[in-house]
Amino acid sequence: ADQVDQNIKKLDINGNVLWNIFSFDPIDVAVNPDGTLIYVVNSFDKIVEIYDSNGISRGFWTTYADGTKSSKIGGSDIDTDPTGEFIYVSAGNKIYKYDKFGKFIKSWSITAVNNGSLEFSIGENGNIIVAADKIIIIYDKEGNKLKEIPHPIPSRSILFNYVAVDENDNIYTSSTGKFFAKLNKDGQLLTPIDSSILIKKDPDTCGSFITDIIADPTGEFIYKLETASTSNPPTLDCIKKFKKHIPPLAIDQTITVQDKEPFSIKLTSEEKN
Repeated sequence: ADQVDQNIKKLDINGNVLWNIFSFDPIDVAVNPDGTLIYVVNSFDKIVEIYDSNGISRGFWTTYADGTKSSKIGGSDIDTDPTGEFIYVSAGNKIYKYDKFGKFIKSWSITAVNNGSLEFSIGENGNIIVAADKIIIIYDKEGNKLKEIPHPIPSRSILFNYVAVDENDNIYTSSTGKFFAKLNKDGQLLTPIDSSILIKKDPDTCGSFITDIIADPTGEFIYKLETASTSNPPTLDCIKKFKKHIPPLAIDQTITVQDKEPFSIKLTSEEKN
């Protein structure tokens, strides 16, 4: 999803563009479990747009703040549950739960978030893993808090900005800068990574600031979306693909994205297999 260029792109595993469609304000995308539907949260219009796997529009529904339909929310992150029956959207410091047709079900607040943008990911068991500044919070599908995981390196002045999870409930998290780590479901730090070391191994023209991360369901590969910088020399937007066995975290592939400041990435069923 690219908010600046106002479009959504589908790429194959080698970065070739399969289709490119217009979307006015795409903040984040989610793909249902079988890869047949793509949900795009549009913050400006306060809607969720729906497309099939070929990029054909299947309509939209409004992101209402509650069951009265008296107010709307502009979402910042979106994900589907493992059944594909429920869609979760974050806005401000709250998570909103809808059914797949857009019917509001419930919402709850995340009091630990201070940075105004709430990022989360949903595991294979339906639990919702939230990056909440200095902690990660795990909720069940109804919003009941199950666990809080403190930052593994509390002395560092960095936040949990992005989070992803694999089928073994391992958690991948990063800041917008260089910090990147893998935790197990109990919060034990498995692989502390300073990816500034890795970036030096990449082409100088690729990436700078992390804007999203995602793990494939098996955790075999982890993808980082990085936006360009205007440094000298300037860099391009790109997706970096890493192998899961870290340390050392080995770059497997780098794909340049011909876009301006892409915001998010998701895997379809084709890329998961």
